Amino acid sequence: MTSFGTMFRALNRNKFSLINQIFLVELLAVVVSSLWTLVTGHFSSMTLFYSFISWGSIAWWVAFILLSRKNEQTFMQDTYRLVPIGDRGFYGANVLSSLVELLYFSVVQAVVLVITMLIGGMGNVDSDMHAFLNGFFDGSGWHVALSGMPANWPWLFLGMVIIALGVLLLVWTTITLIHFLTSVISNFLPRGRQRVVLVILYIVVIWLVTRIISLLVMLYTKYTSGFAGAHVASQIYLAAGAIVILLVLEVVANIFLLKKWVETQAN
Repeated sequence: MTSFGTMFRALNRNKFSLINQIFLVELLAVVVSSLWTLVTGHFSSMTLFYSFISWGSIAWWVAFILLSRKNEQTFMQDTYRLVPIGDRGFYGANVLSSLVELLYFSVVQAVVLVITMLIGGMGNVDSDMHAFLNGFFDGSGWHVALSGMPANWPWLFLGMVIIALGVLLLVWTTITLIHFLTSVISNFLPRGRQRVVLVILYIVVIWLVTRIISLLVMLYTKYTSGFAGAHVASQIYLAAGAIVILLVLEVVANIFLLKKWVETQAN
């Protein structure tokens, strides 16, 4: 039997290459747009920083969409389905490898933004921000920042991280669930009606993903705006628990469909 680690590395290799290609295209876009800014005479010390913010948001969504597509392709390919590994291990390795690569891409984006900010010299930042940053470097800023936080802020932060990761994974599991259901239903329908069903189900996918993303934005706005409220902790934990439960249910359904009903496609 193939181990989970071996399967994870095999799936992660292609996704790692995909993420690096997206980042290279993003770098090219930043260079071209920055050169155009230079030619037009609007170049400043923070041009690279602003360019990376603009192109980085687009690149992140492109990475998310392409990783989602790669997930579904992997589930349907004979090359991977014929590997001697359990369905749970195969499903987990596929989703986990996508999550790791998306987090890797996010970290790279954050590092690049910090670097371009430092290159810019923070020339356009006002004196208050300078004082704030200097305070963090000499240690006093940490004390000021933490003094206004509730005592259980690490647990609140952990709950928000669980919500963010849970919603992200929930988007993927929902896409996979609809994809699997579409595949199963189409196998029992005359070919002439399959297209109609596929169109309807794909519309449902777009609607569900949009609702989930809206939920993430709403939760983030709600909990960060009232971070010090008395009932924030219980609200965060309840939301995280609900997301985890729904995520587990969808994963169980997906693994069941993968094992019993979903057929592979020829490579």
